[in-house]
Amino acid sequence: MKVKIFLAIFCLFFIISIISYAQISGIIGDANRDSMVNIVDALLVSRFYVGLNPSPFYEIDADVDCNDSVNITDALRIAQYYVELIDEFTGCYFTGTGTLRFINVEGGCWSIESSLGGISFEPLFPADFVPVDGMTVAFTARVLEGMASICQVGIIIQIVEIQYAF
Repeated sequence: MKVKIFLAIFCLFFIISIISYAQISGIIGDANRDSMVNIVDALLVSRFYVGLNPSPFYEIDADVDCNDSVNITDALRIAQYYVELIDEFTGCYFTGTGTLRFINVEGGCWSIESSLGGISFEPLFPADFVPVDGMTVAFTARVLEGMASICQVGIIIQIVEIQYAF
């Protein structure tokens, strides 16, 4: 009986951690998380701005100027991106260097010990990046405000670009 309860609790925590990761791993500008930034995203942002509550809709990915407010300016910038008037969303990213560290907490967490005055980050890596403990990296990222994780090892960031620095 105790084993069944333990397994049920373990499975519940595992499912919650997967759901939490899925909620914060979007692409900036992809307001509906269909893996494309297109005119539909601009329309959804416009609908959100006037109070129509579109679904699915992810505010963190819709705020393309990172001013903590989703408004018509975000819709305009997404539309401009879609028709190639702009080629990136600026103002949301920062660059840095640091050392990758594997931390054996709750099944394992990664952190970047930054060279920015001892600040630690908890990164969400791109799917094609394989982290190596102890390696120095250069990265471009954005801070994911209002997010929490099981690991709690630093400021949660979404890595946009990363490479090993030798």
